[in-house]
Amino acid sequence: MTAKMVLFKVSLSVIALIGLSVFMLASCTSKKVEQADPYKGFRMGVQSYSLRAFSVQEAIRDVKELGLHFIEIYPGHFPVTSTAEEKEALKKLLAETNVQFVAYGVCDFNGSEEEARKYFEFAKEMGIEVLSVNPTSEELDFLDKLVKEFDIKVAIHNHGPGARYDKLQDVLSAIEGRDARIGACIDTGHFMRSDEDPVNCAKKLGARVHLIHLKDLKVMPDGKKVFTIQGEGDLDMPAFFAALKEINFTGPLSLEYEEDKDNPMPGMKTSLENIQKALAKL
Repeated sequence: MTAKMVLFKVSLSVIALIGLSVFMLASCTSKKVEQADPYKGFRMGVQSYSLRAFSVQEAIRDVKELGLHFIEIYPGHFPVTSTAEEKEALKKLLAETNVQFVAYGVCDFNGSEEEARKYFEFAKEMGIEVLSVNPTSEELDFLDKLVKEFDIKVAIHNHGPGARYDKLQDVLSAIEGRDARIGACIDTGHFMRSDEDPVNCAKKLGARVHLIHLKDLKVMPDGKKVFTIQGEGDLDMPAFFAALKEINFTGPLSLEYEEDKDNPMPGMKTSLENIQKALAKL
């Protein structure tokens, strides 16, 4: 065997080893990324109503304890009338805990554009990207103007049987012909209470889905519908997350666990474990 042939074979072996090393490194990196982000790119957070028995400061620290970085705060936790000092203190705590205040609601405007403007000004000041709302048809007219002026999205929240936005068609009719920043907050549990399939709702609303309230619901043998730990109810979570991927949903995804008001953390932790298992199936 000539020296050139030996050198050629050695070169091939080196190339093969380099290729194998690159493949193994890429595989390890991919696994590390998956482990580092068990929510598969979704911005998983918490609707602070889940922690309504506690202060907003405690709620934010609980979000950090859950290993999450996003929070949607409900007005009962932190009203728009909060003082400048209270807002600065909240911003400081959010920075310290590495939690982002991404959404706020559910908001009611009492038919007043002036009142609605306060919420948009608050959102702009606090860096909030979407307001979950329960508007009347008349309020939608001035919301159409405000979303353009402030470049902040609003998401119409469905709230189950008897509510203004009970069925999917109620939401679709409300957003038709409106600015694209007026969209929907899909509350999975409330849509299930209204006998609507959240998977179908996501697909029908498409790019107009700006926010998710992730709940689960179980229909009992007697027909009663009760909220439960996510993954222990009737919501097909893998199918729902697949639908969100299909519509390229990038908005906040808020865990909303309404049970065990005085001790919600165990149920929330189990819910997040089940959410991760569902996402692993994608």
